[in-house]
Amino acid sequence: FGLEGAAFAGRRLGPAYSMGGLQRHKGVYYNATAQNAALVQILNQTPAACAQSLKDYDALQHNLSELYREYAGKAGKEPGQLDAEVAAIAIAAGHTEQKTTHILRQGETAKQLRQERGQPAELQYCQQITQSVLGQLRQHHLNLSTQTEAQQPRERMQIEL
Repeated sequence: FGLEGAAFAGRRLGPAYSMGGLQRHKGVYYNATAQNAALVQILNQTPAACAQSLKDYDALQHNLSELYREYAGKAGKEPGQLDAEVAAIAIAAGHTEQKTTHILRQGETAKQLRQERGQPAELQYCQQITQSVLGQLRQHHLNLSTQTEAQQPRERMQIEL
């Protein structure tokens, strides 16, 4: 942490502000392999560029929340199926697998998982839902393709008669 140019360890603020405490008590998730490059980029930004990045991030989060609410409103709300239905609607709307996962992270189940078990559990849940729905849609498309191919010879025969 730092204040007016002076850096100090978070544990000096109390156990909840050490790295372990932030992870346990505040839901902070840090993966050095995946996040170091982003942290270096942020550290090298000017204060104005950093403020703009935060503004952009807030706008993105707001947009994702709006999409989740919109798609949840269109879903059939079958118990335990809301997130799967939201994912199916998001995919049908043309969103990528990654964006669909981020949309799902705005739902109550994901937020609860993040609070109770941390960000990795929340992310894994959302990715599993998205991948499951994609798999079902691919299988459905494959079944439709197979049915269409099987019907084509019959149609040709009817035309020839």
